[in-house]
This record gives sequence, C-alpha cells and structure tokens, in this order.
Amino acid sequence: MSSRKRSRDADEGKSRYFGVYPHGMREVALYELHHHCHATVIDEYPEVNAVIFGYEDAREKRAVGCYYTLFIYTDTRTLTGPTIKDVRQALTAMNGLDGALVEGYKSWRVTGYRLEGTDGVVHEFNTMDLEKATADCIGSDTPVDLSGNADVEVVVWVMGLRIVVGWRPKRGWDKVDASKAMSISKEGRASRAPDAVSFCVAHLALMHHHKKDDGTMVVSDPMCGVGSYLFAMYFILVVRGRSDGRVEFYGYDADEEAIAIARANAARLAWDIKFEVLDCGEAVGAKGADGLTGGSPPIKADLVLVDPPWGHRHLTHSMVAS
Repeated sequence: MSSRKRSRDADEGKSRYFGVYPHGMREVALYELHHHCHATVIDEYPEVNAVIFGYEDAREKRAVGCYYTLFIYTDTRTLTGPTIKDVRQALTAMNGLDGALVEGYKSWRVTGYRLEGTDGVVHEFNTMDLEKATADCIGSDTPVDLSGNADVEVVVWVMGLRIVVGWRPKRGWDKVDASKAMSISKEGRASRAPDAVSFCVAHLALMHHHKKDDGTMVVSDPMCGVGSYLFAMYFILVVRGRSDGRVEFYGYDADEEAIAIARANAARLAWDIKFEVLDCGEAVGAKGADGLTGGSPPIKADLVLVDPPWGHRHLTHSMVAS
C-alpha cells in the first residue's frame, strides 16, 4: 500500500488523499471524515482498512475539529521499522501534508511521539529527527513557535510500522500533554493511555451516546489514572462548542500520584466545564490493603469511560466487578 499516491486524475480544484484506519475503526473514520473534516469519501477498500477521500479545496483541511486524525501510513515491507525517509514519504505523499495545513495561523509547531518497540520494531531516528522532517515537509512561511503557545500544532506519532499524522488548532485551550508529568510509570509500565487510544475511545463514546433533551451530561472514569480518557473527551467537547457549563467530569483513582497529576492538569485548564478528580477511598468510604472494598462512586454518570485491563492487573476480578 505504500506505493499508493495521491490520485493524479483528481478533478480540477479537488485534492484526493489515501488513508488507512485502525482495524475496527471504520465507523469512526468515516464519521470523522464526513462530520468534522468535511471531506467526501471517493472509494473504500475495507479488506485493507483503507479509504480514498477528497476535499473541494485543500485549505478545507483547517476545518478539522479534533486533535488527531485516524489516517495511517503503513508499509508492511518495512519490517525493520520506518526510516526517516519513510516518514518523509508518508508525510508528503500519503497525508498530503503541505503549507495549507498551517496557513492562516500566526504561528505553529510540530510535536513528535515515538512508541518504539511496538510490533518488535526499533526506529533508526530520534524524536528531533521526526519533528524536523515534519517541519521540512510542511515548508510554510508561517513562523514556528517552540514555546508551546503556537496557534496550531502538527502532531506525528510513529508506532511500530505505523505513522499517524494529526494536528491541533489552538482555540483558547491548552494541550493535554503540555506537562511532561502527564506520563508516569508504575512498576516499569506506562500508566497513561496513548493519546491515539484516548481520542479514539472518546470519539466512539460520543458517537454512541444518546444526548439528553436538556443538553447536560455527566462523564465518569472510575479508574482515571492521570485522566487521559477524560481529558481527551474534554478537549473534543470544547472544540465542538460544548463548554457551556452543562457537562461535568468526574475521575476516581486509588493512586495518590496519579490523582495529584490529574488534579494539577485539570486546574490548569481554566474552562467552564466542571472537572473533579477524587480519591476512591474518600469517595467510596472504604479502602483496604488490596484496593477498593466494595461500593461504587457516588456520582450517577450518563457516560462512563474506563480502562478495565489496568484494573485487572492490580485488583482481583471481584473488586474490578464491584
């Protein structure tokens, strides 16, 4: 699939792009394309999780209303892992990344993430190489702002054989991982869900959530950790104009370090959506040596986000069920 280029026979004024979405994410990808990217699906290849889509105007890409897109470059022949040359080819050919992505903004920056070791792959480049390659491919005259206060941020993930390109337009809110403290480890294992996973879960949840007539919504994560899932949904709602005080977020956890980090990041957001992180022992009223001992968070939620595998690794099955 790496040989698939942007269609040469596109109509005058229309740009076409080739994207690959994660397995099982077809519904999310098509929903995102239609409702938030304002793109037209031209053709589908469901057997390889691929889609060709187009914009009437390449500048329309700026209408994307989320922080990350689901379109992934994959080269199964690169079994040793993508090189920086592969990254450049993916950015220019597969994702159609160019100056139009950042035109109209006062400043921009690039952030790169490498999840090395996935699929047994070791990268032959570092994060700075990744960010520089992305910036070179964009090639915009718009100033680059490295302070973190840029108007738009291009985000690139490289995970094993997959390269994910997204962007975050800044509209009065801060980014989820502005603080390095958001990423913590316990027992040598990262305790924070990757952004890609968090935003996929948030999109899926919002797609299938039945809105109440009064527009209110209470979202809860009973094993929130540092709050990755809650922050992801929080950001999506703000971009979609739901920051009107009718949405409330509640996170619960038994780990004091995770709670402190989640609270610190929530305090920095300064939006008008209620966001609270509570200690499970305080909320439930009982905390034994092995974790929670019965009960449930007192807040009745309309939508629950949770990562059960984390709980299964640390608690007994009966405790997780409770």
